[in-house]
Amino acid sequence: MRSKIKLNRSRKINGVGVFIHWIGFLCLIFTLILLPLAALRETLHLTPTLNNFLDYMFDFENLGYLNSGDEPAFWVVWIALIHWPLKCIFTGKRGLFPWR
Repeated sequence: MRSKIKLNRSRKINGVGVFIHWIGFLCLIFTLILLPLAALRETLHLTPTLNNFLDYMFDFENLGYLNSGDEPAFWVVWIALIHWPLKCIFTGKRGLFPWR
């Protein structure tokens, strides 16, 4: 009986770890696309829609205060950075990709 409870708990914790890893991996991919676009937005002459999206994600007027937490890019970058250690803590698996 006790081993079944431990097995169920282990499966739930592993599921949480895999979920965190997938969310973090997607945020990482999004960050790798978003940051170069934000850095090169003046030279690329992007469409107004993409410019508005970048303005929403980053507060370009207060870019020195990226740690304020008000802009969504702050949370996307932090989730991308901390997802792997959290997955490693929850599941003990050290694979970089979620499908391994």
